[in-house]
Amino acid sequence: MSITLPGEVRPVEKVLLAAEQPPWYAVYRLVIGFAVLPFFFRCFGKNAPAWELICFFTGILLGLRLAPAVVRHLFPFSKKTQEIWAWQRLLAKRHDSYQWRKLFWIGLGLALYIALSGRFRIASAAIPVICLIGGGLGLFFWRRILVRDPLRQEAPAKVRIATPTVSTKTEIAP
Repeated sequence: MSITLPGEVRPVEKVLLAAEQPPWYAVYRLVIGFAVLPFFFRCFGKNAPAWELICFFTGILLGLRLAPAVVRHLFPFSKKTQEIWAWQRLLAKRHDSYQWRKLFWIGLGLALYIALSGRFRIASAAIPVICLIGGGLGLFFWRRILVRDPLRQEAPAKVRIATPTVSTKTEIAP
């Protein structure tokens, strides 16, 4: 999906919006997943109990959910950017798979770190496996939704900009 953004959207907003487009949404989540275990080991030590890792990881996921909401309320963003983000939040509310697919990339980053570092422990290996399975199912079901309705991922027509590279269809079923 390509969205041509209007001139009223500031460069920093364009970067933030592009971060949710392929391939960047996968790359930055993979990096987050790769950084979770080193950060955990630095904070709690290499022999921390499994429950601390589970709590830490849950906190990271909660932070990833809350941080964008805080940023949206603290800083002024253009109306177009706010509308695109509102559309993405609506997709997340309507389709669990839209949210679950994010876990796949985080789990892949975790698994990559474990494979490269050789720090295999049951708890630290179980989390990426659960993320990869849950996120993989989310990706599968999200792709099924997009096959049935390719415009589902695009913002509504009033948000999109009509250019030769962007579809000008105005009807998107809820």
